[in-house]
Amino acid sequence: MHRSRLAVAVIDIPHSQRQDVVSFYEGLTGTSSRLGHDHEEFSVFGEGSGFQLLVQSIEGQPGVHLDVHTDDLEAEVSRLVALGAVERVRHGHWVVLEDPSGVAFCVVPAPTGDRSLEGANVFDDNGALLQPEPRLTPFLWMNGRIGEALTFYSSIFPSAQVIEVNGSPDDPQSATIIIAGQRLQLFNGGPMFPFTEAISMSLHCATQEQVDQLWEALNEDGGEPGRCGWLKDRFGLSWQVVPDGLGRLLGDPDPERSAKALAAMMEMGRLDLPAMERAASAV
Repeated sequence: MHRSRLAVAVIDIPHSQRQDVVSFYEGLTGTSSRLGHDHEEFSVFGEGSGFQLLVQSIEGQPGVHLDVHTDDLEAEVSRLVALGAVERVRHGHWVVLEDPSGVAFCVVPAPTGDRSLEGANVFDDNGALLQPEPRLTPFLWMNGRIGEALTFYSSIFPSAQVIEVNGSPDDPQSATIIIAGQRLQLFNGGPMFPFTEAISMSLHCATQEQVDQLWEALNEDGGEPGRCGWLKDRFGLSWQVVPDGLGRLLGDPDPERSAKALAAMMEMGRLDLPAMERAASAV
């Protein structure tokens, strides 16, 4: 069995035009790109979302191609050829094919831990699609205030989507909201089972500015700040606001650096990655 997913749309652009195109898509998506280096220079939009847009520098005419991520390159190439694709070029660890209309796409092994295979389709050894796995949705038992919670979380996460509300609009019995790509179901079960720190929502933030913003927003109007990046929001739900790079710093191969970083973190409420890095480097 193997997993595969259409994961990336790539805009191939001459280097002289790349910055104009990157600026355009930053405006379109409302996000900053991440500059990466692989075989060519490229800028990444939607990293960690399961589907990405890349703007890549090339020599030659502009174009667009698609990337299929897979955990078994040969099995996926064979499956797609059986569907009518034509193999054109092999570049070591990735293969260029064309669909029946001539549109090019690449089949690329997904790196270990790459989120692009989350929720991917699973195929058996004969290329037949297996039944998708069940979808996992955290179910939050709340004591009323669901409408307030939907408004509060939507104000903090601009991309939040309320996709279902059951019961009275003023006093919902249940609701479903997607926050930062994660589906959450809220249920008005009453006061019998309050939230505890045994369950928390972990937010991984791309920048320190995002850490600071989310920390302040989630603590507003009745929240309770804790230690080491933990807090409780006004509903008693625990969150961890974590900067990207924390694991790398705490797992530094130099035990003295990692110990200094950990000691600095233990004194913090809101996590401050630059301060932890300075502590790790202190003589």
